[in-house]
Amino acid sequence: MLFRSAKAFAVRAEGDPAWALASISTRLRAGEIADARQMAASLTPFWATATPAGQTSRFVATALRVAGGLDEPALASMLLAPFATEALGRAHAAPLAALVERYGEGFLASLLATWSGRRQQWSAPGTTRAEWLASVPALCEALHARGASGTAAALVFAQDSARCLRAAVTQALAVRAPSRRNQALGELAEPLAAVLHS
Repeated sequence: MLFRSAKAFAVRAEGDPAWALASISTRLRAGEIADARQMAASLTPFWATATPAGQTSRFVATALRVAGGLDEPALASMLLAPFATEALGRAHAAPLAALVERYGEGFLASLLATWSGRRQQWSAPGTTRAEWLASVPALCEALHARGASGTAAALVFAQDSARCLRAAVTQALAVRAPSRRNQALGELAEPLAAVLHS
């Protein structure tokens, strides 16, 4: 990419992240991996705070596919860091399994730790953490259907969900008022049953 076109790409990408992902995806499909990597690298200064036009399932799936296609773990991590686990669902099983096949289980575990460790910019609108945890079995089932890499990804999601629930239960048990403690624990019943099922 020439300097002028690289700068123009970065300027437009900051205002339209969906366009940026589509552009990088086009380069990847054309086999222009070096250009795609350069384009992705140019997103680094602002990507964590850029706001997409919408947090659609398609946008998340494109980001997952592009991250896998870059075949560069550091760029993939940067590209996916702003998202949250709550943005994921059954529809993302194929690109998630491909990520594990490309980068390994440790990559996904590290990504989930990043997503769980801080408030995210690009989570799914209207989806609470408890609601997402209740959906984990469906995601794990879809991942398992994707073969060995999908099964490995499902295990990483199940382990991360169990860790999150363990922390939530510990926090609920620390509530001093018995009625509030019971309410907090009651709200964890459905996600807990779902994660045990997964």
